[in-house]
Amino acid sequence: MDQVEQKNSAALDPEAQARQESFAAITGEVLTAEPVEGAQAGGVSGTVPMKPEDEAKDLIQFGLSLFTPLYPSLARIYTPEKQQRLAEVTGPLMAKYNLSLGAIFEKWGAEINFAIVALPLAAETAKAIKADNAERKAAAEEAARKEKEAKANANQ
Repeated sequence: MDQVEQKNSAALDPEAQARQESFAAITGEVLTAEPVEGAQAGGVSGTVPMKPEDEAKDLIQFGLSLFTPLYPSLARIYTPEKQQRLAEVTGPLMAKYNLSLGAIFEKWGAEINFAIVALPLAAETAKAIKADNAERKAAAEEAARKEKEAKANANQ
């Protein structure tokens, strides 16, 4: 398969396309390359870099959107004011360690995509197992109650 065919098949791959769209939506940026006036030959600019505090806020909101369906109580804890304060103290750390959403998704994109799919399934699996165990326990208790009742009736 030549490079053109590979690019075309990659463009048609729905998972790859969805990942690209998710990445662009999460970072709030559209990755475009445009020539910069006065730049060195061949230089391009992407999007305007976000301030670390803004990136931290986006990352916090992304995390909440991922985990709040699993743990609804998080919404009470992470109020908009607390999210803002957390972003203000997280931004300098991101700057200090040269972290950005792009770097995070470049390095951990596969893991994040896995978590988006697997964590809700894990939560539902845990609920199903708990419900099945409760149903078995209730059935065993009912059977024991009926057996005890039958013995009591037989002794009369």
